[in-house]
Order: sequence, then structure tokens, then C-alpha cells
Amino acid sequence: MIFSYFFSKQSYQNQEEELNAVREMITGMGYVITHDFLEKDVLAPSSFEEINEIVINSDVCIAEVSYESTEAGIAVAKSVELGKPTAMFYHKDLPEPKFLPDEGKYVELFSYADARDLKLKLLDFIEFAQSQTKSRFNLVMTGKQNSKVNQIKYEQKVSKNQVINDAIEAKMLKDKLYTKYLELNKRLID
Repeated sequence: MIFSYFFSKQSYQNQEEELNAVREMITGMGYVITHDFLEKDVLAPSSFEEINEIVINSDVCIAEVSYESTEAGIAVAKSVELGKPTAMFYHKDLPEPKFLPDEGKYVELFSYADARDLKLKLLDFIEFAQSQTKSRFNLVMTGKQNSKVNQIKYEQKVSKNQVINDAIEAKMLKDKLYTKYLELNKRLID
């Protein structure tokens, strides 16, 4: 997953340990933070458009909102608008933020006591976000495979991505173990 991560200058000054703990946890899990503002050479976004572009190019948005931040507010609003999993967190000794969007299916707000508490709560959110996002990967195909996918794409007037997803789904539906898994989940839901 690709994360966008926003915080205010005041949060950085007062919660540097917690901000770095979040960064280390995310990157330690093998995820990517777009525009990692905790890196020395990465500049904070300077425009509304730049913030939106960062959020658009991420799968998940997280924001430390202990202190007011225009950038975090814009990012959270865009993330919610796009239906991306969004986590906002603030230090428990500070007032709850005022600029909150309606908490909904993809929005979570929580307070934290220290870096350890924040990491535990964020871990739960990451597990939720994984279930809500699509996986990205590179696919290497032979020329023959690519030609066939392109042929189906033009005949069915769908994207290459849809052709490949349909082929994977069809293969999975033929798998007996996967079919049993689907049946079990359907019974649990019903």
C-alpha cells in the first residue's frame, strides 16, 4: 500500500517521536510513504493541487491532527471524497480536532497516549485499510499473452486490468478450496 502522511509543523515540534514511530512502522512493514516529509530533502506541499495529487496517488491517508493544519485538512477532505481509508490521530492530552469530516465507512479518528499506543492503534487501522484497498503489482507477460489480452480488451471494450482480473477470478472459481472458502463466508454473512 502507498500512504500519504500529513502533520503540522507544531505536531512535528511536539510529537516528533510519535511521528517517526509511525513512519518507521509503515516503512518497516514494507509500505511506501509518498512525499515522506520526515526526510530532510522532501519539501512540504506548497499548494492545494500538490496536496490533492499526493492523496490521489496514495491508497491510504493518515494525518496527525493534534494541531490545526491546513495541509492535513485538505488531505483528509480529499481522501474522504475519494473514499480512501483515512486515519486521523491526536494526542490524548489535547482537544479533539475541530475540522473533522463525518466519520464514515473509511474514516477513523483516535487519540493516543504515546508512540507505543499510537502504533498499536494504527496497526488495527492498517489491517482495516488492507481489506479496503486494491493490491498493486507488476505483471510480466509474454508477447503472445499481451496480444491475447489486448484482443479481449478491444472485443469486450474493457480495460486490460479488467481482462486480467476476470481471468484470475475465473481461475479462482474453479479452485475447490477457494469455492469452499466463498461458501463458508456466505454462510457466515447470512
